[in-house]
Amino acid sequence: MSLLTRVVDGRIVPVSATWNIDAGHTSAAFGVRHLLTLMRGRFRKLSGAIVITEDPAQSSVEVTIDAASIDTANEGADKTLRGEAFLNVEEHPEVTFRSTSVIPSEKGRWTVTGPLTIAGITREVELDTEFLGAVTSPLGELKKMSLVATTRITREQFGITMTAEAPDMPGVYIIGNNIDITLDIEADLEGSGS
Repeated sequence: MSLLTRVVDGRIVPVSATWNIDAGHTSAAFGVRHLLTLMRGRFRKLSGAIVITEDPAQSSVEVTIDAASIDTANEGADKTLRGEAFLNVEEHPEVTFRSTSVIPSEKGRWTVTGPLTIAGITREVELDTEFLGAVTSPLGELKKMSLVATTRITREQFGITMTAEAPDMPGVYIIGNNIDITLDIEADLEGSGS
């Protein structure tokens, strides 16, 4: 255990502080079926903070994602996903999440719950979250912590209903309904060196 962590009720958690998300070392990724293939993508621009309190269950997470920064490695698909039928980034430039509860769950994990807003529609989601540790960067005095959070949403929850069934393949759609989200977050201890 490092000086950047502590044990609370048998769980290793970060020290109490504000940890600012390092966008350059954080991935906001997703996977969704395109016909039969799992299409993967990520958002390249985001910001946010994790506030760890003395009682870890009172901690909070806030993330803001630039919706137009979506990147599936397919320029045509990205243009479509930015359009009115999907993210509608002209009217809704941000995807946001703000936690309302942080609850210990099994095997040292945490359930982080809060409203997720996509394309102007807000739904409550649960993130299955695991704290991976905290270290001082070997390249300087910057103190960092990492966590990974996953959830599954459906596009229909957020009013994204445009789809088409593949010809002669009942139940196979151009864009699937289930979207699996993975946040691999690296965050910097506020006020630590660079």
